[in-house]
Amino acid sequence: MHKDLSAEYFKNQMEHLLADDELKNGGITLVLQETDFAVIIIPVGKTGRNIHLKIENINFDLDPLHFYFVDPVNFKNLPPELYPVGSGIADGHDMLPNPVICISSTYSYHTHPSHRNSPFDKYRNNFILAGQIKNIKQHIDNVWTIPEGGCLS
Repeated sequence: MHKDLSAEYFKNQMEHLLADDELKNGGITLVLQETDFAVIIIPVGKTGRNIHLKIENINFDLDPLHFYFVDPVNFKNLPPELYPVGSGIADGHDMLPNPVICISSTYSYHTHPSHRNSPFDKYRNNFILAGQIKNIKQHIDNVWTIPEGGCLS
């Protein structure tokens, strides 16, 4: 693992995400960015409510990014009962015990036992964080059910 390289990759991906007109026009906003993580706000459809997504750069020079829904105040991962449910949300697995966003090009997807034959290396060169956020936003608006009082602000 090369921390400087991971930080550079992450910074470049975040710059492209924040410059993406579709995401900006859709209300995606940055709350906090460090070298190893960022928290963004994603509007939930036309509800007037938002969901906070943490993007973690743990080892981005080798592994995909980690994505978690977090509390809007302290940015800690949400407990299982407050997580969205539906296709693309997994209950966790041996490496990640809590609910996780389990869609292609996420750490949780590529380490899930059912996807071990689909290594991130197949996708790495074409990975675009802005595209991943669009995919997550589409799931938030059309696929996942968000519990009342869940990860919304």
